[in-house]
Amino acid sequence: GRMQGTWMFFNFFGEKIWEIDYVNDRKEGMAKKFYAYNKVMEEQEYVAGIKEGSYTKYFYSGQVAAEGNYSLGKKDGKWVHYFEDGSVRSEGFYKAGQRDGLWKVFNRKGAIVSTSTFKNGVDVKQQEEIDKKKEEDKKKRDAQKKQLEQEKKNTPPKPQTPPAKKDSTKTKK
Repeated sequence: GRMQGTWMFFNFFGEKIWEIDYVNDRKEGMAKKFYAYNKVMEEQEYVAGIKEGSYTKYFYSGQVAAEGNYSLGKKDGKWVHYFEDGSVRSEGFYKAGQRDGLWKVFNRKGAIVSTSTFKNGVDVKQQEEIDKKKEEDKKKRDAQKKQLEQEKKNTPPKPQTPPAKKDSTKTKK
C-alpha cells in the first residue's frame, strides 16, 4: 500500500521525532521535526514530495532560529537566522538554492559585523580578489619569462670548446 495521511515517527524512547502528511507516498503539507518533549524543531512545507513554501527552524526554547522559503526544492527568497534572544544574526537572499545579492551578519547588539555580496552563490569580493591574484601571478610569470628571454639575447654565445682530451699516456706501476 501507499503512505497516506499523517505519519508519526518515534525514536527508541518513544518520543515523537517526525510528523509528516503523505498523499500517495509523497510528503504533502507541513512536515514537523521534534526535539524531545514534543517541542517543534523544524517546520517544512511540501508539495508533491518537494520542499515548497515556508521553512522555520526553532531553538529548543521555542524561539525562531531561522526562517525562509523553498521553491522547487531549493532555498529561494529572503532567509533570516536569529540569535536565541530573537535578534537577527544574519539575513540575505537565495535564488534557486544559491546565495544571491547582499548578505548581512550582525552581532548580538544588532550592529552589522560584515556584509557580503553574492552572485550565483559566489562571494563577489572574494571572487574579485581571486581573479586579481590570478592576474597578478600571470603578470609576474610573464615578466619572469621576458627577463629570461632578454638575458638569453644579451648573453654572448659561449665559445664552443672541444671536450678535454683524455690523457693517452698511461702510467705504469
